[in-house]
Amino acid sequence: MKRFIFTAIAITTVAISCTKSNFVDLPQTQQTPISFDTYTGKTPVTKAISETTTTLGGYTSLSSPAFHVKAFIPGVYTAVYADMDKDVWCTSMTPDNPETQDKNEYSATWDYNGTTYWPTSGVLEFLAYGSNAVDHMTFKKTATDGIETTSHTEFEYEVSDIVAEQEDLIVATPVTTSTMPDGGKVTLEFKHLLSRVGFTLQTTESNSIYVTIKSIILHGDFYESGNVDLRNPEISTTGIQATANHSYPLFGTNKNTEGAIVSYDCFRINNVPSAGTSIYANSTRVPANGEVSEAIADKVGAKADNRFMMLIPNGVAEKAEIIYQIAGAKEEHVEADFEDITLVAGNAYEFIVRLSTESIEFEGTVVGWDTAETVTVPKEE
Repeated sequence: MKRFIFTAIAITTVAISCTKSNFVDLPQTQQTPISFDTYTGKTPVTKAISETTTTLGGYTSLSSPAFHVKAFIPGVYTAVYADMDKDVWCTSMTPDNPETQDKNEYSATWDYNGTTYWPTSGVLEFLAYGSNAVDHMTFKKTATDGIETTSHTEFEYEVSDIVAEQEDLIVATPVTTSTMPDGGKVTLEFKHLLSRVGFTLQTTESNSIYVTIKSIILHGDFYESGNVDLRNPEISTTGIQATANHSYPLFGTNKNTEGAIVSYDCFRINNVPSAGTSIYANSTRVPANGEVSEAIADKVGAKADNRFMMLIPNGVAEKAEIIYQIAGAKEEHVEADFEDITLVAGNAYEFIVRLSTESIEFEGTVVGWDTAETVTVPKEE
């Protein structure tokens, strides 16, 4: 049997643009209610999952809303307009067919609790964010003369150290209507504020032997929180200190490297396709007697889509620490050093783990999330 070691870790960066984009909606003065109608296009790719129009359409009730909308008299943010501070969910959806690039079949209808009517002027400002990430948001509080008020627009966003608890933060570009829109509908367009990190396994030749990725840990200087103002949708780290030598284990439970015999999550596969396969915790190993023998079981509920780290931009990824094993060979522990990759908001980074019989090398590419312009990392002179 050929013995495999790492040959390369390539980095694919994905810029999130909303091609076929656009999102929600609203309507007619006096007795016309504000409503959320057709969502036409692709949004961001939640959770250590990526938020898309399809995932948003999966939020179908008040207890599981897709996004939250606030309406204001333009320039006045001390109170929302007519109680329009609503969770919104999807009542029906027709997905876009990815095979038809020349048109967009996506349509959806949305609902919220109660009814809010447009003002006679038809002038309102709408701000919105994805509801999936609310547990990581803390809206700012101020105190004046002993009275505490909570901001409607500004919040702190905190990233969990546990990847499975991280969420894709999407925020809509603010929309201000100068008159009643045609048909009474306003479209909100969402964008990603965080940086997404994922890992893919490739092998240099097809092989039926099992490969086990026992641990992947991303190391670097990372921000654990940032500040967001819905009026200017971006995440700011101004005045916040990055945490030096911080690490994010990809799997929920990580292999113990200190000698203790404990169970841990891992990724196990054979017959890796030529294009590679996403790395996620699909198995659990139970070591026995110094790992002379191990029991392994499929991890219940494991999903390949739930595999992404969602990190605060401006942090610096320095290296990946990886433990893997090929069936019949000894365990290997490898560190892949990067040239200090600074994370960019709205970009997605895919680290390609290649196994082969060659020496260890590193290379990378940068490609658009929806469009594809390739650049070598580090850049060639």
